[in-house]
Amino acid sequence: MVGRIEWALAGLLAAAVAVGVSNQQETLSAQKEKSRARKEVELLNARAQEVNATEVLNDFTARRAVLIDKVWHLEEFVLHNPDILSLSSRRAIRSRASILLEGNVTLRREDGSVYEAERVRYETRRKVLRSVGPFFAHKGEDFVRGEDFLYNLKKKRTLAEKVHARYRLSEWKRQKGK
Repeated sequence: MVGRIEWALAGLLAAAVAVGVSNQQETLSAQKEKSRARKEVELLNARAQEVNATEVLNDFTARRAVLIDKVWHLEEFVLHNPDILSLSSRRAIRSRASILLEGNVTLRREDGSVYEAERVRYETRRKVLRSVGPFFAHKGEDFVRGEDFLYNLKKKRTLAEKVHARYRLSEWKRQKGK
């Protein structure tokens, strides 16, 4: 009889260990899921102001803003600051170092220049805008069309590939105005 009781106790002990191991695995699995959980915040008609790395006040607006893992996902995004009159797009993904703008991206400058593209990355610290694909820029009757522009806001210099442009010299513009 002692043999049967020992076997029964050994069986119960094995079952208890199996349940304990199973519970431990479930606890570890739950902890992993919790660490992978995405923290979200959703704002409608959002507006934010901040001073950027070059001490310029940025004014951001978005119809909808969702924060996921420290990255803002924005719809109907508009940025205003003294470096640029406005920068807008249908969608934007904003991290600490850059803003990826997609869909009807438009940059308007104080001098009346307008840059348009479908996809642009704005490197906020370097003050550089870089389009991916075709773009169109114009000011009055002058225009530039091309691919993959790089616009340095500090130097007010644009580099681009496959460019087609039409610029009228200031002398011609003065004569036309007479």
